[in-house]
Amino acid sequence: MSNLVSISDSDFEVQAIRSDLPVLLDFTASWCAPCKALLPALEDVAAAVAGRGRILKIDVDDNPDLAKRFEVRGVPTLILMKDGEVKERLMGQHSRGKLLAKFEQYIEEAN
Repeated sequence: MSNLVSISDSDFEVQAIRSDLPVLLDFTASWCAPCKALLPALEDVAAAVAGRGRILKIDVDDNPDLAKRFEVRGVPTLILMKDGEVKERLMGQHSRGKLLAKFEQYIEEAN
């Protein structure tokens, strides 16, 4: 079972903005080859931070208003949020280690 959760416009507020945990938003698309290549790293990070942070997947084609709200210009775009605020934006490919280190930084601040 994946620790990645797909969300939409309808549950974004509850899942991301009101989350007690730091959140990594993964703006993605079904046709995006780099997004598919990033998936194993995201699954590993999601498992490593389970219960302390969340990774939420947002399909830009199905949720264009969220993509516009967060000024997503290309995919994959990763946005780290804490307490409902954007803390950091990452574009393109990143290693599991880099993603985990960035996420852990905000998890530690939350504790």
